[in-house]
Amino acid sequence: NENVSDLYEPGSTFKTLVSAIALEENITDTNINKDFYCKSYENINGTKIRCWSSKPHGYETLTEALANSCNPAFMQLGQRIANQIGIDRLYDYFDAFGLFDKVGTSFARAYKGQLHDPNSIGPVELATTSFGENFTISPLQLLAAISAVANDGVYVEPRIVKQIENPDTKSIEQAEVIEKRQVVSKETADKVKNMMSSVVTDGTGRHARVEGYTIGGKSGTSEPA
Repeated sequence: NENVSDLYEPGSTFKTLVSAIALEENITDTNINKDFYCKSYENINGTKIRCWSSKPHGYETLTEALANSCNPAFMQLGQRIANQIGIDRLYDYFDAFGLFDKVGTSFARAYKGQLHDPNSIGPVELATTSFGENFTISPLQLLAAISAVANDGVYVEPRIVKQIENPDTKSIEQAEVIEKRQVVSKETADKVKNMMSSVVTDGTGRHARVEGYTIGGKSGTSEPA
């Protein structure tokens, strides 16, 4: 099952998790004016890392940066996170979001995410990690992590069976919902969900818009391992 046993670079969908971490740690907020600046690239220790857009986004709030899927803004945010709470604390969040777990072992053979060693991660690796590239996780790991945001910040173990019905007795056995841990607060989760709604109404996820529904999403271009 490729959703469980294959690893890939999640791309810009990962910015959702980085946003949640930054908000939870009060490193930024959703609508701080001129919080980030995009000139269409960021120079990291002599390495020029470009935004997906050749046209600069200019000054942005976090909500605008997520809606625009702006790489430079998230490189700046990743550096802020590392400076203010440290790499080890950042990786604690990655762990809490299930990125180091073998997620989905009841479905197929599962693999852990392959992120950079926190003891040797450099500025370039931190920058690319901040917008979802140069490391790998499984699709189910990402789905479970972002679902924690939808679940008011609670990480729930993925399952594929909701209930089992006995056709003879008509008895119904509900599959257990296993809540593993609270990763971020409900307040943080609500903020991220509102930003994800802006991605669909005003940003790169506009094709997912459906009239009459409130939809949250995040666009992303991933790469195979």
